[in-house]
Amino acid sequence: MKPSSADDGFVQQPPVLVNQFEDDFSFKRCFRLFLPAHVQAATESEVSALGRRVLDDDVYSCISDAERNEPYVRGGGRDVFGRLSGEVVTAEGWRRLRDLGIAKGIVACGYDTPYGPYSRPLQFLCTHLWSPSSANTACPGAMQDGAASLLRWHLKESSLEARQRRAMEHVFRRLTSRDPAEAWTSGQWMTERAGGVTSRRRRRWLFEPTKMTTVTSSWGLGLLTASSGSPVPLTDSDMAVMLARTSSGRLSAFFAPMRRKKEGGFKGVRISRLKNKFGTRSLPTAELVLDGMRGWLIGSEGQGVRTMGPVLALTRIHSAVAAVGGIGRGLAVARAYARVRDVGGLDEGRLRTRLAEKPLHVRTLARMTAEYHGLMLLTFYAAYVLGLCENPGEETRSGPLAAVTPEPGLTEPLLRVLTQLVKAYVCKASVPLMFACMESLGGIGYLSTDEPGRLDVGRIFRDVCVGPIWEGGGCCEGFLEGRGWVSVRGCGEWVEELERDSGAVFGKGRGWIRGSRL
Repeated sequence: MKPSSADDGFVQQPPVLVNQFEDDFSFKRCFRLFLPAHVQAATESEVSALGRRVLDDDVYSCISDAERNEPYVRGGGRDVFGRLSGEVVTAEGWRRLRDLGIAKGIVACGYDTPYGPYSRPLQFLCTHLWSPSSANTACPGAMQDGAASLLRWHLKESSLEARQRRAMEHVFRRLTSRDPAEAWTSGQWMTERAGGVTSRRRRRWLFEPTKMTTVTSSWGLGLLTASSGSPVPLTDSDMAVMLARTSSGRLSAFFAPMRRKKEGGFKGVRISRLKNKFGTRSLPTAELVLDGMRGWLIGSEGQGVRTMGPVLALTRIHSAVAAVGGIGRGLAVARAYARVRDVGGLDEGRLRTRLAEKPLHVRTLARMTAEYHGLMLLTFYAAYVLGLCENPGEETRSGPLAAVTPEPGLTEPLLRVLTQLVKAYVCKASVPLMFACMESLGGIGYLSTDEPGRLDVGRIFRDVCVGPIWEGGGCCEGFLEGRGWVSVRGCGEWVEELERDSGAVFGKGRGWIRGSRL
C-alpha cells in the first residue's frame, strides 16, 4: 500500500450544501403551516430561488471579505488637519450583501406584498434563509424593519403636522424600498453607562426644540445631545430611532437622519471609538457622542417607552429568526458532511462507511433536529401573531392554523408576551445547539479560514451568541416578561381552549401547557 503524504493518498470529499427550502423539513413545515395554499403557490418559486441564491459562490466570497476586512474609522476619527471626521469604512463584501438583502426585499416583503397577515410569516421565512449568509447585514435590516413599522403606525394619525408627515413619509418610503440606491437602514441607540435593562434607565439623550420649526409647541423638530459616549450598533446606518428626555423630564421617541445630503458625513454625531467583539465582527458597533443632531418626534411627548414597543417587538422576533436561521444552516452543514465523511473501510477496493451510516451519530443529529423543529414552530408562531396584529380580521382560517389562532382581542397582549418569551428562550437555546452543529463536524468544525467556506459554522456560532446577550441576560428578560403577563390575563380562556385542542392531539390532560416548563 502506498503511504499517504501531503499531496497523495486519501483526500476527504467536500460536502455539497443543498437548498434548505428542499432539504430542511422544519422550514417546509412552517412554510406549509403558516401560509395558506394561495400564498404558497404564489411565492414558492421565489423562496426556493432565494434558498439557492444564498449558497452561491459570490455570496460566500462576500462573507469572507466582510469577515476578513473588519470595519474601522478612517484616520482614527480625524483628518490630516486634526478636524473630526469619523468616517466608518466597511468591507466591499459587507456593502454588497447589504444591497443584495435590500434588492431581495428582505424588509420590504413585510410591507409591499398583498398577502395581509401572511406577509410577516413570508418575510421571516425569507429572513431565515438569508440571515446566515448575510454577514450580519440582517442586523441593520431588523432595525430598518422596526423603524418602518413604527413610522407606518404613526402615519395613520390625523393630528400630524404637514411638515412632520412629509418627513415621515419620505423616511418610510426609503426604509421599505427595494432599490439599494434609495433604501435606508436604521439603528436603535441606547446607553449602557448606568446599566439596567429597562427602557426608562437606558436612554439618556437630551432633546431641545429648535427655532426652525414653525410650531414650537409641537416638538416636531429639535436637537439631540448626549453627555457621554454610548455603545451603538449600525454606525453606518442612514437614520436612527431613540428615546430622549424633553424639558418635562419625560422620555419621548424620536427618529433622526444621520447623514448630510450634500457635503456628506454625519449630522451632529461623533464616533468615539469602534468596539471589538467576540462575534458579529463584520458589523460596525461604536460609541457615539451626539451634539446638535436634528430629530423628529414620533408619537406623543412623554410616551416614548410605549411608542418604541413595536420596534422592540420586531427586533426580538428578528433575533429569534436569526438564531433558528443559524441552527438551520448548521444542521444543513452537519447533514451534508455526514453524507460524505469517510469513517471506515480504509482498504483499497473496499466500500467505505459514511458518517451518516453510524446509528449513534444519526441519533444525535435527530435529537438536535427535533429541538430545532420546536424552536422553529415557536418562532414562526410569533411571526404569525405579529401578522394578525398588523392585519386584524382579514380572513377566516381553517385547519391546524385555526386551532392556534387567538381571538382578535387577544392578539396584541399575546404578542407582547410572545416576543419576550420567544426572543429569550429561542436565542438562549440556539447557542448550545449551534455548538453541537460545530461539534458534529469534528476538527473541521473548529477551523476558521479566510477562504470562502460553507463549512464555517464557527462564524455562525460566534454570531448566534449575541442573541441572548444584546438585551440583557435571560433572568433580566424574565423579569420583563413577568410584568408583561399582567396585560395578558385575558388570554386565560384562549389558553384553556388551546390546551384542550392540543391535548387531544398529544394525549395530555387539562393544564399541561401551564404545567410545562421551558
